[in-house]
Amino acid sequence: MGEDPTTANGTAIYAALDLGTNNCRLLIASPSGDGFRVVDSFSRIIRLGEGISTTGLIGEAAIERAIAALSICRDKIESRKAKRLRLIATEACRAAGNADGFRARVAAQTGIRLEVIDRLASAGIAAEAMCFTGFPTETFDDALETLRFLDERRDRVAAFLVGEPIFTLSTVSRTNFGDSSV
Repeated sequence: MGEDPTTANGTAIYAALDLGTNNCRLLIASPSGDGFRVVDSFSRIIRLGEGISTTGLIGEAAIERAIAALSICRDKIESRKAKRLRLIATEACRAAGNADGFRARVAAQTGIRLEVIDRLASAGIAAEAMCFTGFPTETFDDALETLRFLDERRDRVAAFLVGEPIFTLSTVSRTNFGDSSV
């Protein structure tokens, strides 16, 4: 997956996959004007982290659910000819004693090579998404107001992520936030 970054018509197709502790999510988009147009998506509850807190391992049933969901994702990525990919895994693949074996099995059975990101990267991605896209129910004006709110409190902005086994707190410092970003 991923040799030529463009489709036959020259338009890049992007795919982002997030294999989390509870869900497998895929978003496929193409550039459109100043943004992107979603061309396909997928979400399935897989409960990959089920039992990790007691056994320290990803269980066989969870592995099978994940591989089934990832097979669907692979098919969607291939059918949409997505070439610019970010395929990430989060907490379960950081915490489980058999995470390396799980990722090797996923690669062998689906062709998907998962990149395990750390908690800081995970929190940073969520914070960036919140800062630049707002919340899904916001209007454009609401999003601008959110950005103004964040800008006024730029020295102490916190984002909470719910979905990993623990709550993650991300403090976003204005030091690395250019003025052109807000």
